[in-house]
Amino acid sequence: MSQTEHETEQEDIAALTFEEGTILHTVNVEKFTKEAKESFTIESSSTDERFRIKRDVMLELAQQWEKNKEVFSLLLSNGYESSGSMPAGAGKAVKMMQEAEHYHATFYTGELGKAFDPKKINSKCLIALNRSHLEAIFVFLINDHMTKFLKAEEKKLLRTTLVLK
Repeated sequence: MSQTEHETEQEDIAALTFEEGTILHTVNVEKFTKEAKESFTIESSSTDERFRIKRDVMLELAQQWEKNKEVFSLLLSNGYESSGSMPAGAGKAVKMMQEAEHYHATFYTGELGKAFDPKKINSKCLIALNRSHLEAIFVFLINDHMTKFLKAEEKKLLRTTLVLK
């Protein structure tokens, strides 16, 4: 990429308006099974856009961030056709770019009822997220995952090294 192409791309990004967004953490517990489901909701109050991201997917996003903090992207959910009482869903993806105080997140929504195709985008939503807040969430998710993994390995070692007399 030549210097002028790179400068033009930077000017195009600077011309976009990213709305200020917030990140909410939610934990829901099923009444009968006692199963906890965690999710993160990224929303922009000025555009009323909301993107719910499951904890496992947010962990994958954190792992992408760990590999390359400048620019990273992830497929959040794939589109699906309607079945029975469940309506069709659109695929969603996000691309994040690091700035001085924010991450510029571009959320892409694909066609309704079809698998996500980057060539067939129906809408884009531009949200600026507080950099220190998002990075703190990412660090927590990565460290929590590592702690759970090490704890499971420790239990596995205890079970396999049992000596009976």
